[in-house]
Amino acid sequence: MQRRWIILVVMAVLALAGSVGIWWWHSQKIEVLPVKPAELQLDTVEKTHRIVLFVHGTFGSTLGLLDIPSVMKDNLKGSLYTKTARSMRKDRFFFCTQPLLDRGLRSFEPSFDRSSDDGGFAVYPIGKCFEKMAHYAWGDGEVRHYYVFGWSGLLSQHKRRQEALRLLNELTEEVKKFKKRNITPKITIISHSHGGNVVLNMGLLAAELNGYSYEKIPEFEQAESVTKTRLFLAEQPERTAVQSAFSHKRWDYRPEKPAWTVEHFVLLGTPIQPETDFGILSPLFEHVYNCYSYADRVQPNDWISTSRYYSEQKFDRVKQVLSKYGQSIPKSLVQLRILFERSCDAEGRLVYTTEGGAMRKKRTAWNMLVGDLSSAPAHTDPTHKELWFIVSPKHDQTAFLKPLPVSVLAPVMIKLQSLSPESCDGDCNIALRDGVFNVELADHMLGIVRERIKIPYTEIKALQNAVRNWEVSAEFLEKEEALLSSHVRVGREC
Repeated sequence: MQRRWIILVVMAVLALAGSVGIWWWHSQKIEVLPVKPAELQLDTVEKTHRIVLFVHGTFGSTLGLLDIPSVMKDNLKGSLYTKTARSMRKDRFFFCTQPLLDRGLRSFEPSFDRSSDDGGFAVYPIGKCFEKMAHYAWGDGEVRHYYVFGWSGLLSQHKRRQEALRLLNELTEEVKKFKKRNITPKITIISHSHGGNVVLNMGLLAAELNGYSYEKIPEFEQAESVTKTRLFLAEQPERTAVQSAFSHKRWDYRPEKPAWTVEHFVLLGTPIQPETDFGILSPLFEHVYNCYSYADRVQPNDWISTSRYYSEQKFDRVKQVLSKYGQSIPKSLVQLRILFERSCDAEGRLVYTTEGGAMRKKRTAWNMLVGDLSSAPAHTDPTHKELWFIVSPKHDQTAFLKPLPVSVLAPVMIKLQSLSPESCDGDCNIALRDGVFNVELADHMLGIVRERIKIPYTEIKALQNAVRNWEVSAEFLEKEEALLSSHVRVGREC
């Protein structure tokens, strides 16, 4: 605990110094643009239907430094951080670089047609790229319906649990719309950062509703979280009691037992924390894909919203707990380290760089605050932002997929692993060789390539060119600091 408070003091000093440098930008105008959801189309009933859902991560996580004691106590009601984040969440500026729309479950139609997109929102081209890759990996035997779930993005265990309740209720109602047409949709969820923990919380809620008991594992370390989930459900009112509520609050009621499951649950850069890591055991999830990168400096460094002073990148802690009682991690969990541009040797093994092929060094308070200054980032592997956001070449010249995020390749990675189902702990290498785009699955740390999917680079190039119509300039991105200051001012005035 003493170590956490030392980190707290240093981070508060850094935050104060940074705020002085950007305060003069406070006069920036905040723009709000509501988004009308697309209508559900169920004309092709003879095909398989799939719900594809994107769930974004924390919103303005650095703003948690505005009120660290409240964040650490997980009591954000009325805080400056909450007010500022609420103001930011409505700002259309932040819709332009990641899959993001208004709060709640929102449907949308993927498109490369910029003329039909007044706001320049990134969700449309990202969804279209995903659709292209899904068609390549899964064929045309199914109809995919696209959604994004918008939530507060607050750095809080309680808020993520509450948002999970809303997601569970909204998704249940959406599935009912399909079932009224005698369609049972498959569900794929793509999540980023703490969006993954929102979905894991949904899994914990569903497990409780389904009567799944984690207590069958003696002395399970997450017992406190199980108790909080149980009490949280017990506190929820009946649905009839909230019918008059507005916006997302109308979904705050005790959910029914879900009559559906999630076929594919993909986590991209999600901070793995003891409060939710055991959610992967929930019967709600058929297959879980945990994707991470050693170049991601954000994922392991959330010490403020967890009982630990850091977060994990893998679910190895759950594996260790289960092994103590003669149980093993479910084969439904697949863990993939994402690599960029690794070459192959004469024997067909991936060639690792020194840092890229080694395990992450032991964490210290110092490298949590300033990073590991003794070495460069791991090769050219994707950062936290490159896993999810449209990356502008003008802003980051090193991004291999630029401006495409790794998330659009999720269907290919899922397909790749299905070809080698025994590879539950692997390295996924994405590389361009001889004009061919390769997505390869290798044994973790060993480099033995088990499966490979080749895509003509002309197809990837076409997607990159199409998405550049949405790409934002470095000057545009520099406005973010000004907007942060502006939203802080709005939060103070509320």
